[in-house]
Amino acid sequence: MTRLFEFADSEISHIEPLPDGLVVRFAAAMLRVSGADGAAFSGTSVAQGYTDRLSLVLTDVLVTGDTAACIGRLAEGQLVLAQKRLRALPVPSLYAADGATAVNGAGLRLELQGAQGAWLRIDATGLRCEEAAGAQFHEVFQC
Repeated sequence: MTRLFEFADSEISHIEPLPDGLVVRFAAAMLRVSGADGAAFSGTSVAQGYTDRLSLVLTDVLVTGDTAACIGRLAEGQLVLAQKRLRALPVPSLYAADGATAVNGAGLRLELQGAQGAWLRIDATGLRCEEAAGAQFHEVFQC
């Protein structure tokens, strides 16, 4: 089964500091899910829905922007790594900075744009996209 987290239309519940970085927790994270054989839950090639326990854990961070104002729905977001812009991340996944691509000591950048216009940039040396045990997937049906 392939599971891809998409930034747009996901909803951040809170952002909290950690001793070596920070964690961005989602109340509703948009996922595209396909089965092992390419079939998804709804009988189409891809199911789209939300999970309630997805987190992005970042290490060695430098935060620019308004953290509090980015709580809520995201209009868009991306992970910038080695000149690549990723708007969807596999769940689970792990990204580490390559020393050759480091910018100001950080090798990757998470860019988030809130639905109300607030933005947040987090430069980091690592990012882990993970879903907690017991997370629920709720498929979105389109008419």
